[in-house]
Amino acid sequence: MEYSITEEELREIIEMLGNGWYCETVEADETLYVRFSDGEEIKDYEFVSC
Repeated sequence: MEYSITEEELREIIEMLGNGWYCETVEADETLYVRFSDGEEIKDYEFVSC
């Protein structure tokens, strides 16, 4: 399945990964749910299917 992601979201995720964040969970269905963490903070993303 394909999901919609903006350039801004992609840049933010790449920057977070470069700063030591890691992907904690991925749940894919009609919406893709992805959770990132740096060990202290958590950031969730939801990407809708195309």
